[in-house]
Amino acid sequence: MLGKCRLCLQQSELQDSHLLPRALFRMIGRGTDRVHPDTVQLTLNGRRKSSEQARRHILCSLCEQCLNENGERWVLHNCYRGRGHFRLRSELRTRTILSGAEIEAYAASEAEVAKLGHFCLSVVWRASLCDWFCRGQRYQQVDL
Repeated sequence: MLGKCRLCLQQSELQDSHLLPRALFRMIGRGTDRVHPDTVQLTLNGRRKSSEQARRHILCSLCEQCLNENGERWVLHNCYRGRGHFRLRSELRTRTILSGAEIEAYAASEAEVAKLGHFCLSVVWRASLCDWFCRGQRYQQVDL
């Protein structure tokens, strides 16, 4: 599909962009007997199971790759992967700077903060570009 990329603003072939990384949905299925189990969509009207993901043609391949390289790949590598498998938490716990009954603080590198921040902001930014549709439900764009 040809169109204007919402990041670089260049006319090019637009990719099938996902609001949340496709790999997150694949990770949900690990450790089960199904390759891609149905996730649950919660709305004000109820809940239902489906494998559908929110996606739109909004970014060119270079911009998709930029988002992947600057945060997505790192977050997916370090995020929670099931009981006992949380790389970021394990690493940060080796760098505790404050620990109390109600709070813990850790020293994170600038690179870690940048990758995590870039990923989080990219999801919010994508949500602000347009309405997203998933499982027949319209999700109104976030107003920034």
